[in-house]
This record gives sequence, C-alpha cells and structure tokens, in this order.
Amino acid sequence: MFNNITELAEDIVLNSKKRIGVVLIALVGAGIFSATSASAAGCEPGPKEVTFYQHSYYKGTCSVLGVGQYPNSKAMRVRNDSISSIKLGSRVTVTVCKHSAKGRVTNKFFSRNPQKCETYKRSDPYLKNNRVGNDTISSAIILPVFGGYTGTTNGACKPRSGQEAVAVYQNPNYKGSCRLLTLGTYNNSKEMRIKNDSISSIEFGSLSNVEILVYQHSKRRGRVMRLRKSISNLRNSKIGDNSISSVSVTRKR
Repeated sequence: MFNNITELAEDIVLNSKKRIGVVLIALVGAGIFSATSASAAGCEPGPKEVTFYQHSYYKGTCSVLGVGQYPNSKAMRVRNDSISSIKLGSRVTVTVCKHSAKGRVTNKFFSRNPQKCETYKRSDPYLKNNRVGNDTISSAIILPVFGGYTGTTNGACKPRSGQEAVAVYQNPNYKGSCRLLTLGTYNNSKEMRIKNDSISSIEFGSLSNVEILVYQHSKRRGRVMRLRKSISNLRNSKIGDNSISSVSVTRKR
C-alpha cells in the first residue's frame, strides 16, 4: 500500500514510462520508422529509388521503393491516401495516381485516368498544390531514366537539353503514353516498346543534335519522313497520324 499521495503519484509516473518504453521497443522491432527530417538515413533514396513521405517537406513515416509497379497502397507499403511529399533518386521518374490499379500499373491505366495521374522527374516537398494533390495517392510506377528508353506518361518523356534522344507520344501535343528513344534503329513497334501505329507527336530537347527518320512500315519500309524539330500533331504531315511502324534516331548530318 502507498503511505501517501506522493508515493502513489511517483508509482504512476514510473509505470507510465515503462509502458511507453515497451511500446517504442515494439515499434522498432516491427520495422516501423518515422523520419523527422530529409536527412534521416533510412528515408534517403538511392539513385534508382523513390521515397514517399507521410508529411510535407520529407517528414513523417516513409517508404523507400525501387524501380517497379505498385498497384495499390499495400504494395507501396504506405497507408492509403497518406502521401504528402516525394523524393526521387537521380535515375528514376515516378508516376502516381489517385486510384488503385487492378493488377499491373500500365500505360493503359494512365491513359484511362489522365487527370488523376501525374509524373514527377524531380523531388517535390509539397504535393498540395499539384494535380494529384495531398493525401490522395493510391498507386505508382517507378521507371529508370537511362538506357534505350523511358516509359512514362503525361509529357514526362521530354528530352533534356542537348540529350541525344527523341520522345514519341501516343497523343497530339506531347501527351499520353510515351517512349524516349536514344540513338539507334528501331525496326518495329516492339523494339520501340509502343503499340503499332500509335505515334501522334514527336518531341526534341533544346539544343538537340539529333534527327529522326520515321517510316510507315516495319524494317524502315514505306513512306519516310525526316524530322529535326518537334511536331505537335502528325495528322497533316507527310507520314500521317498513327502510321509510324519503325524509326531511326541518328546525329544530324
């Protein structure tokens, strides 16, 4: 029994501290990590990773994910509709959407939800003023930005200034699913990793030193057209809209 009120109060405080300690140990053991700043080692993404944060300015609980498809919040290892900031590694882009995808996250999914998805090529500490918005993300796809091509959506394939690459888009005005094609020959739509006869606009980066030859048929056959600058709609061009089956990307002669 307690001799006085003071002993009773001291016992309550001591037991409370013990209970808090047990809870903290349990959380650490379960692998739950809450970052207090962007410098927290457990939340810093590698070059091919993206970190999703619960709060703005890279704070709160976080999830670090690599290149891949994440059709729902469970796959992303976050609570649904809880993301407020995103930090990207140097070699990835990420497209996030308000809805979960049934099965795989694909460009078909993006094209069905063009106003409910958004692609990021750089980190963003504050999502509230963006199209997707704060606490609304339910799915994502993380893609590499180096190599022969980058698959993404919503205009994020735009080549960097001076980059030896050309972006081809499914829709006019550099919209829809797209591919970034580096120097080389692509004998068919499979090699370009796009749907056959689906290109409607083509984009070059500033200070570009490349050109693209586009062909009506596979293996560089049929009508041909040479391009050295961006074209927002192929409908009135020599090659026509949705008619390209093979291309060749080279340096300007």
